[in-house]
Amino acid sequence: MSNLTNWLPNYKQVYGDFTDPHPTEDTLQSDLKFVSKESREGQAFNVPVVVSLEQGITPDVSGDAFALRPSRGSVIKNAQVNGATLLMTGDIPYDAMLRSKNGTGNGRQGNAFKDAFELKSVGLMEQMEHFVEASLLYGCGTSAAIGADIGVVQATVVGASLNVGQTCPITIQSWAPGFWSRMTNGLVDVYAANGTTVIETQVVVTAVNPDYDPAGSPVAPNVLLTKSGSAAVVAVGHRIVPSGWAQTSCVGLETQLKNTGTLFGIPAGTYSVWRPVRYSNASGTLSRLKILALMARMFPNGTRNGGNLYVSPPVFADLAEEADTLQRFVSEEEVKIQGANKLLYKSPAGVVTVKLHSMMKYGQAMFIPKGAAERVGSSPTTFRGEGDEWFFLELPSNAGSQIRAISNQSPFVRMPNRCAFISNITPTSLA
Repeated sequence: MSNLTNWLPNYKQVYGDFTDPHPTEDTLQSDLKFVSKESREGQAFNVPVVVSLEQGITPDVSGDAFALRPSRGSVIKNAQVNGATLLMTGDIPYDAMLRSKNGTGNGRQGNAFKDAFELKSVGLMEQMEHFVEASLLYGCGTSAAIGADIGVVQATVVGASLNVGQTCPITIQSWAPGFWSRMTNGLVDVYAANGTTVIETQVVVTAVNPDYDPAGSPVAPNVLLTKSGSAAVVAVGHRIVPSGWAQTSCVGLETQLKNTGTLFGIPAGTYSVWRPVRYSNASGTLSRLKILALMARMFPNGTRNGGNLYVSPPVFADLAEEADTLQRFVSEEEVKIQGANKLLYKSPAGVVTVKLHSMMKYGQAMFIPKGAAERVGSSPTTFRGEGDEWFFLELPSNAGSQIRAISNQSPFVRMPNRCAFISNITPTSLA
């Protein structure tokens, strides 16, 4: 009797359209402008900062030719910032290039969906932008201890060691969904809670599970970490960073907005204008009241023109729901569409625009006024070098070519006391 198996060679394989489900995000790179070419660093980017004003004042009520108190001059310090380089490479085998030259298109058109060079360059650029965005937020800096991480391990870790693979729950406070969504098969390093002791390097992110169910399983989002032959054990409190970033990356915004020590050559403990505002949300839901209370604190520091408040998706959902409960409709037409994709709050410090950022950790938010921060360095992300030529290399010992993307940049908060870091947020939408 004839069966389908005997006839399978008669049938063709048919494909649908090419699909790339990895998300892209609204970025800090679009909000924080890169300094002009004239200001891009030679040895370093320098900014004079007035850290204290004139204080030589003499009071008097005698009406006499009173003696003057000594003058107390203003102080100007120099802030010095260097860009940090990120470079990403992508190899293309000659055979892959030749096959895609025979025609491309969806469905039955061509021999390939995408031209090999186009596919590699687009993928390289998108992932490069992803890592640049992550570095702007969570760059580890160059100190002995990491300044920031992209996840803190929560109990209970499943698995005996990295050699067999360990499923590591990440605390809700430190979960950055937009970062992990593009990290499958990527590499990370694991540090102890002190941020200096290395647990293991070049660990493979084998799988990412973003699910969260406080009443079920898993109770927290988790990542499966593996490294063949490693006896290292990941445990509660350990901190995860992109591989190789410790002591070699820029100082990210999280570190800058939490700074209480010396940063870029200026001590925040001595000069209050160099100290960002820290606001603890007391482990509750972020609300309009708390945002306005924070802006009332920003007002005496000179914040007048508002700014952007970057929040995570569940925090935005809480604020949008609160806004809906306060909304009063005056006609039937207004009731047809409910919800929000943008929130504005009028405050003593100006209009606050709440912006959803996919990489923002669930437990925190960052407020950056207009003009208070920028990106410095020698170049934003580019494929091009001197003479506008692509970074293109024929592999000397392999049958293929390599293209490269590079950037040299760092975030720089030039007015820290007008910026704020909000911590200890517990989104109600996750309950």
